[in-house]
Amino acid sequence: MGVDVSQIGLGLLLSTAIGGLAYWRQSLTMGGWAGAIVTGTATMGFGGWAWGLALIAFFVSSSALSHYKERIKEQRAAEKFAKGGGATWPRPWPMAASGRCWPCSTPCSAGRRCCWPSSSA
Repeated sequence: MGVDVSQIGLGLLLSTAIGGLAYWRQSLTMGGWAGAIVTGTATMGFGGWAWGLALIAFFVSSSALSHYKERIKEQRAAEKFAKGGGATWPRPWPMAASGRCWPCSTPCSAGRRCCWPSSSA
């Protein structure tokens, strides 16, 4: 079984065009486009039409699903990660390092009792 050079060329052409369209739509970075060219060329060139079309179908459907309701997803993420409210996860560590009690944010020292119960109370 020999390598069909025309099929490799067609894979290069298709993967460059599809990757370029995805780059233009901001679905891929420049590096992602290069990766798509290599992957698409190799898949189409050595796997044939069946594998090439399967890869194209996967890429197009996954890109479409990534952009599906994009504005709603961005809005939810902005609401979820907006600053304010309670402490976020990494916040207790700098407080502990500075000698503060996390639940009440008051200094913990020998002369002042911290928020949580101690065994010496």
